[in-house]
Amino acid sequence: MEIITSHNALDFDGLAGMVAAGKLYPAAVKAFSGTVAKNVKQFMALYKDSLSIKQAREIEISQIKRLIIVDTAIANRLGQFKNAANDIEVDLHIYDHHPVTPENLTGSITEVHTLGAATTILVEELQKKNIPLTPFDATILALGIYEDTGSLLFSSTTPRDAAAVAFLLSKGANLAVIANFMEQPFSSEQRKILQKLMETSRHYKINNVNLVIALSDSDEFIPGLDAVTYRLFEVENCDAVFVVALMQGKVNIVGRSRSNCVKINEILKPFGGRGHEKAASAVVKSKSTSEVATMILNGLDKQIHPAAVARDIMSTPVKTIPKYITMAEAGGIMLRYGHTGMPVVEGDNMVGVISRRDVDKAMIHELGHAPVKGFMTTQVLSVLPETPVDEIQKLMVKYDIG
Repeated sequence: MEIITSHNALDFDGLAGMVAAGKLYPAAVKAFSGTVAKNVKQFMALYKDSLSIKQAREIEISQIKRLIIVDTAIANRLGQFKNAANDIEVDLHIYDHHPVTPENLTGSITEVHTLGAATTILVEELQKKNIPLTPFDATILALGIYEDTGSLLFSSTTPRDAAAVAFLLSKGANLAVIANFMEQPFSSEQRKILQKLMETSRHYKINNVNLVIALSDSDEFIPGLDAVTYRLFEVENCDAVFVVALMQGKVNIVGRSRSNCVKINEILKPFGGRGHEKAASAVVKSKSTSEVATMILNGLDKQIHPAAVARDIMSTPVKTIPKYITMAEAGGIMLRYGHTGMPVVEGDNMVGVISRRDVDKAMIHELGHAPVKGFMTTQVLSVLPETPVDEIQKLMVKYDIG
């Protein structure tokens, strides 16, 4: 099996690189290695049927014979495909534009060029092989280059990037679509501070809430710290993040939260902060970043409300059905109690789960007389009463439960 993938927290350059690689390796399957950036997620919501990209959980990792990697050459950035990338039996084809580091993987094909975007490398390969592109293909590839080069304005942009964009425009790339999905490009200073924050970020778990505190020291004032914080928030995939950045002798604090248990404005109130429950900021004088971070951390135990756990929302006792009753009988029980699914038991042991959809499928095919055991799902996920509700939600999304 051949798999095309890119880095976790996927951006448009990674997505575009995967699409271009799909043209070069038409038999390969494209798959996300992990999370995707917000703007990429919005794009996929509109165009996923046209792109056909699988989730990592849909791939049998042990069956991978070749891994085509774009926009990174570091195994630790490959999420669910990290082990496959480190497997000496797996053939690697690598296309990347980042500076070479000691951590870089080496493949039977390794195309690493210091360019503004990894997509440029793949566009050049498409040109060499005269592979046709539709206007939709050209738009995605151009979007990848535009994002990673700041619309060709970043100092990392090369003539090769510009030439690749010109080629894609000649193939019908739609600038209106590109503009619609482009985020405000980061300056080189913002990219540097983001890199520093990623290097210093520390994870904590308090009252079942996952949060990150990251520090940065700079002599200059760098505008747009809120945007940098938001990007860090996406990359770290936590419940809340606090960025503590020293700029021109003042400590700037920016907080973001996606959990109702973490009210950023309340936490930053002692620092003179202002804002909303999910987004707030503050400025502190005469303190170091480490001192401010310690002050934030010391107050979180009392300020973070304990996250709801399974015990808080679960129903008990649980109504069950035996595995030998018919599907028609199971449907009648669900209708009587207003359930869309029920555990199936054999004696005192749970052996599966049956859903309303399973019942409907059986009735459509006139199999209402068939026993529940023939339709039930036997690979059942379970959680403890102490499992946070946020974790349960992630499991339900990941495994398409509900």
